Amino acid sequence: FTVDYFKKDTKDLIEEMTVPSVAGIQSAPLGNVGKVRNSGWEFAANWSDKAGEITYSLGANFTTLKNEVLNLGDRDYMPHSDEVRSLTPLQSAVGQPWYAFYVIQTDGLFKTDQEAAAYVNKDGNKIQASAKAGDIKFIVANGDGVINDKDRVYKGSYAPKYTFALNGSMAWNGFDMSFLFQGVGGNKIFNGVKTMTYPADQGFNMSADVLNSFTYNSSSNIPRLAMNDANKNYSTTSDFYLEDGSYLRMKNLTIGYTLPKAWTSKAGINKLRVYFSGDDLWEWTKVKDGYDPEYGEASNNTFPFSRQITFGVD
Repeated sequence: FTVDYFKKDTKDLIEEMTVPSVAGIQSAPLGNVGKVRNSGWEFAANWSDKAGEITYSLGANFTTLKNEVLNLGDRDYMPHSDEVRSLTPLQSAVGQPWYAFYVIQTDGLFKTDQEAAAYVNKDGNKIQASAKAGDIKFIVANGDGVINDKDRVYKGSYAPKYTFALNGSMAWNGFDMSFLFQGVGGNKIFNGVKTMTYPADQGFNMSADVLNSFTYNSSSNIPRLAMNDANKNYSTTSDFYLEDGSYLRMKNLTIGYTLPKAWTSKAGINKLRVYFSGDDLWEWTKVKDGYDPEYGEASNNTFPFSRQITFGVD
């Protein structure tokens, strides 16, 4: 059993530098712009033993991670140009994780037109003038009564706060078996697939999720179907797109059988083993649409891992 604490400063943080708009260049040059610290704990345990004719081993590990921007040179924050269909959800700031999600908060959907009309500022003016029942309610974070980018807040990171794995093996009377489970937690992804498959005015094939939208289910968290997005449900960079990126996955399962040497030696074979191996056979995750939660900072129509099954002979 081992326990380690690690703290590592990345002093040479390479990123695009700030240049004035009148500089006349298309792409900003890269430079050393700041420092990020990764710190956490690593735990690992392994056990091997024998029970009668069965030999077995088990291993597990668990790691925590805190990622924090310590400084950004002459800046307090740094927007990132990574876009998901014109949405820009990523920004780094001192005290926040590197590439944090910087979005407008939401408070579900308006259930009635009256509720949307009653959402007013201190002067009695509607905060979301085009909102109707089934539209997203956006939160005014800075108190000025207007929804815009000044209302964005930091809502976590795609970097997992902890990772873990469990592995084991067993052998008995010619049979052998091994497995590996692996997972992460405390991270989020920005599901950009929704920008293409939820709006009704894009001309694309739509997600089957819209059959459970507010239009058909008043308790749904998916906005109403409409041929225009007057409330900017889908063009606002909000936490509507954020999903829990945690997952637990069976990375591998292998089962084999080695034929008795008394059988194989008659054919001049020293050893003969047949086996079955499966990769990514099972996964638990809250990420929708079947997309891979390991994609990273934003999920934008990335094809998921394929399940792979192999039969073989050694």
